[in-house]
Amino acid sequence: MVENVVTLSKHRGQGLSRAVMRHIEEVVWAAQGYKIMLLTGRDYGARGFYEAIGYDGEEKVAMIRRRTPPRKAT
Repeated sequence: MVENVVTLSKHRGQGLSRAVMRHIEEVVWAAQGYKIMLLTGRDYGARGFYEAIGYDGEEKVAMIRRRTPPRKAT
C-alpha cells in the first residue's frame, strides 16, 4: 500500500504520476486484480488528475474515523 504521496510542484506536469499509475495498473491487472481503489484528499486537487486518467469518484464514499489523539508523524 502506498500512502500520502504528493507530487512536488516542481515535478508536476511531466507525466511522472501518470506513468506511476499506469505501472500500478499493469501490475494489478497482471496479478488478476479486478479493482483498484484509491483515496485522495480534497485539499491537494488530485481528484481531477485521477478522473483524467479514468478513475470514477462517484461510485464509492470513503469515511474516516481518526484516532484520538492523532498518532505522531514518523
